[in-house]
Amino acid sequence: MKLVTEHGMMITNNCVIDSSVIIKAIFKPKKARYEFEYQKELETHFNSRYLLQLIDRTNITVLIPRCVFVEVSGVSSRLSDPEKAKSIYSEMQVVYSIIPEDEIFNSALEIALKYGNPGFDNYILATAYKNQCPLFTDDKKVYEISKQIGIQSYLMRDLSKTWIDNFFAR
Repeated sequence: MKLVTEHGMMITNNCVIDSSVIIKAIFKPKKARYEFEYQKELETHFNSRYLLQLIDRTNITVLIPRCVFVEVSGVSSRLSDPEKAKSIYSEMQVVYSIIPEDEIFNSALEIALKYGNPGFDNYILATAYKNQCPLFTDDKKVYEISKQIGIQSYLMRDLSKTWIDNFFAR
């Protein structure tokens, strides 16, 4: 199976998943001040979860820079507890393909200097850019920068299960 664009064009057997998608797939959102905000976050949670489950059932390789493990571990520890965070980290090591920092450092630095974006985000962007594969994120800033540098990227809050199914269709 290869990932396809909206127009049916074949891309790659790889993709990059941002830490925002992993966190939103694992943890349900907390109640928001407004019900519609909560419902949108809940939909993003279910779609992120669905995306990861779908990828898990295919031969798509998820490329993740090593720093994502640190970010997901920290946020998971804050949202739950250190033991659950360790469990999530262990599973991520088995499921995802780790991209070493030295392979993407120069690209990450270039992106940081040009766009003034925080450190971890630059590594995620550099991973997608250097490997020429799509990026799934729920970070609006990462999404906007990815578009500027020519990365095929998708903002989870804008996707539906049907869209995800169609994207991964054979």
